Amino acid sequence: MIIPKRSYWFFLWLPALLATLALMATGAAAQVTQLKFDPQTYASLADANSPDTIPVGTKITQQNWQQYRRFMPVGLQAIYESKRHWKIGPEQDYTIEVGPSTPIPMPKKFSSDTEKYAGQATLKRIDTGDYTIDNYQAGLPFPNPKEPQLGYKVAYNNWYYWRPFVYTYLSTLYRVDQNLNVYKSTGGVNNWRVAHLSDGDMPVQMSYAGPYFLLIRNPQFTPEQNRYTTSLQMLYSDPAHVQDSYIFLPSLRRSLRLSTASRCAPITGSDWIYDDNGGGMYFQVPYFDVKVLGKKKILALVHEKQCTRPDKKDCFTIAGSNPWWPKPELGPWEVIDTYVLDITPLSALGHYCYAHKIAYIATTNAWILVWWEAYDQNGNFWKLDKASYRPAPIGNGEETTVNGIVDASVVDVQDSHASVSLNSDVRVDSEVDPELQNGKLWGYPGGLDRVMR
Repeated sequence: MIIPKRSYWFFLWLPALLATLALMATGAAAQVTQLKFDPQTYASLADANSPDTIPVGTKITQQNWQQYRRFMPVGLQAIYESKRHWKIGPEQDYTIEVGPSTPIPMPKKFSSDTEKYAGQATLKRIDTGDYTIDNYQAGLPFPNPKEPQLGYKVAYNNWYYWRPFVYTYLSTLYRVDQNLNVYKSTGGVNNWRVAHLSDGDMPVQMSYAGPYFLLIRNPQFTPEQNRYTTSLQMLYSDPAHVQDSYIFLPSLRRSLRLSTASRCAPITGSDWIYDDNGGGMYFQVPYFDVKVLGKKKILALVHEKQCTRPDKKDCFTIAGSNPWWPKPELGPWEVIDTYVLDITPLSALGHYCYAHKIAYIATTNAWILVWWEAYDQNGNFWKLDKASYRPAPIGNGEETTVNGIVDASVVDVQDSHASVSLNSDVRVDSEVDPELQNGKLWGYPGGLDRVMR
């Protein structure tokens, strides 16, 4: 076969072109994964005991953020650096306004139980090689956590911080791809805390609780093809026990028990996995090594204002360069004290989906998890999750931040995905529909098919 001259020259420079494209692809991949886990990076964050802070009224933008990076989670710094697909833009919507730091007090009943049971909860080493909690009754298990095993005490304070007996809300989930296509779905969030209760005149443990501590039920409403599909997570009072998982499939008219080994499986097609339940901390703590990287001052949104627009999504930059960002009208943000935990899976879990999860847990703001980051199996930065809270009224004139009632967002910086979950129609205890207050019926597998009534 005779190759025309033009085609001949094409074949001569084709290998060089392919090599160049390969180098470009390699360079792009390196750019995405260049942030490696390094404890020293976290050591450079502002210490909680330092006088350093951000003055009230400061406005942080893409142009001046470097001045305040010591108060930002490491993953957020990576987003600000604009070297990845998701980035903070120069638009006004990405401005952070800093307000005064306002502690969130413990509910009175919870505070009373903390004092009543003080010193009873202990850590117990088990066969995994790490620690579960023992003899915990109610209230905050470790009101003044100290070494040894400080990381576990902080983690369990987050696990068992105050929740009402029952709360519900509507969750709207937006999944965003790298081309800013947005996929919307809606569902319900129903939670029952059936043990270790500190809620009004409720008993410490419901008579039907059995071995369980928390029941999480999520019915799907839209899109229509997913309607009535309902998942159920049942968390044991023993954190070493893997959670029970069920799903009701309307096409089969029955419920299925899911594998207890699916902790890394995505939740309803989102960028969260089952280990991210409860704001990010409802994994089997005794199967992880939990170390404290420091006590730091971190920016967070813990007094989110009510969105005044017709659609709450309009208060977030859902289809922007960073599709999970709350617009300034939801602020101001605060500089709060947080414990920074490095959570790593033990060898008993095998080749786990992440090598490190970094949790930022507030100390004077209800022991809530305000940020977390995940690094993949090779130690490369993978995900960043932000939680913004709006304290809810809980009766008797009190209000507090509730673990689980949260506007949450997670970005996958490697695959350029994002998921945003926004809550509305929040109801607590007596505000919940009377039928849903029957946790014995709705919070167990036998009640899953009732969603189709």
